[in-house]
Amino acid sequence: MVLGIFSRNPVPGLRKKYDRLRERAGKIKDRNVKLRFLRMLDQLEPTLIALEEQEQPKFERRRMVSYVRDGLEQMRDALKEKK
Repeated sequence: MVLGIFSRNPVPGLRKKYDRLRERAGKIKDRNVKLRFLRMLDQLEPTLIALEEQEQPKFERRRMVSYVRDGLEQMRDALKEKK
């Protein structure tokens, strides 16, 4: 039971951040900038879907989570710079 406390699933939080960034990118007026941001998000989506739907070994899962987390942080920083 103690292990259940420490093994929190980060995927729902990543999905929430992804959805929020996608909404913010969708509100951008400049079409070229908007498409660039949406393409960057589209590169992360297959990995996020695989995390949600498939079971992976712990090492592979951690690698995929860090890949998605880093991509979302880059997107967030790029959106902040754009403003």
